[in-house]
Amino acid sequence: MTALLPRQSAIAAGLKRYFTGKPCPHGHIAERRVSSFACLRCETKWQKENVERRRAIRRKWERDNPETARAKTHRRLALRRKAEGSHTAEDIASIRRLQKNRCAYCGQKLPKNFHVDHIVALARGGSNSRRNLQITCPQCNSRKSAKDPIGFAQLLGRLL
Repeated sequence: MTALLPRQSAIAAGLKRYFTGKPCPHGHIAERRVSSFACLRCETKWQKENVERRRAIRRKWERDNPETARAKTHRRLALRRKAEGSHTAEDIASIRRLQKNRCAYCGQKLPKNFHVDHIVALARGGSNSRRNLQITCPQCNSRKSAKDPIGFAQLLGRLL
């Protein structure tokens, strides 16, 4: 069983969960979330019963926060691949400004649904840091996929 821990102690320790040993309003004796006081059993039950609502909430948040959502997606993928480095939504916005809102490959104006491309793909051992990122249009990023950046530039006729 989990040790008793008051919420304030959990906050001070930087934890995300705590356990009081007291039942929630629904009678569960389970850990609670520091951020919302929520009983984890109640939260899990709600999540299972509201799959479509959760998806709709997530999609709306992603629409409202596209650059943060992209950074989170890359962070998750990088963690899975054990890639070094990280970047933020501000890094993506800065790279986009530096590229003057143009695709790094074809030079066309970036659409709303632009892609953040890892120059050296994570699948090839590339890092997730800002210096390994560029902004591309969806067509160019799909065409590049996980290809070697030099080989792809040659394919485009940019290198001999």
